[in-house]
Amino acid sequence: MEKRYESDMTLKEKRELEMKKLKSMTFGQKLGYLWEYYKIWLVILAAVIMIISIFVTMYRNSQKIDLISIGIANSSITSDSTEVVDELIEMLGTGDKHETATVDTSYYFNDDVTSTDPNIIMKFSTMVAAQSMDVLICSENVMEYYSEQEMFLKPSEYLSSEQIAEMGDRVSEYGVRIDGSELLDEWGLVLYEPVYFTVIANASNVDNAVTLLENFLED
Repeated sequence: MEKRYESDMTLKEKRELEMKKLKSMTFGQKLGYLWEYYKIWLVILAAVIMIISIFVTMYRNSQKIDLISIGIANSSITSDSTEVVDELIEMLGTGDKHETATVDTSYYFNDDVTSTDPNIIMKFSTMVAAQSMDVLICSENVMEYYSEQEMFLKPSEYLSSEQIAEMGDRVSEYGVRIDGSELLDEWGLVLYEPVYFTVIANASNVDNAVTLLENFLED
């Protein structure tokens, strides 16, 4: 019988030959064979999947409505902060399913802030620069350290004179004391006192920050 070459075969015959080759191989040989002959298509498939994943992520992110992003310095929260986030969305949101809130409890500052882990300092600075934080709840020493770098708005920049008068001596130059707040105790955010509520200088959600502050100070 005359020998037939692959170039002379029909597509159906080529597929049958491929299947016959694969059946005679071990699992490892099959993987090697597939990679050798189809790697360009596998690479293209992987690239297409990656591109689709990126676009899906971008689309989902574009749908998000960020209500507020809060950083907690030296947080006492040792478990998931999902319940706090859910309450923030209920407090500040309109019911839109795309509304989100963020609570980041990863900021641990030393009493001498300058001796804090550089990775924490870098992360905090990066989040602020990227306008990814609206509020920092912190101790007095952290507030004082970063106020020297003009990191916070002054309360007079986001509160009315009537609100400042009502809050009385809770208001300092760069923050408002919220220790003793029932909501703060309920959420268990921190154990230290005094506790200051500060608004980041380039915050994107100042109005929501003020609403949250008012909730902290409700009798």
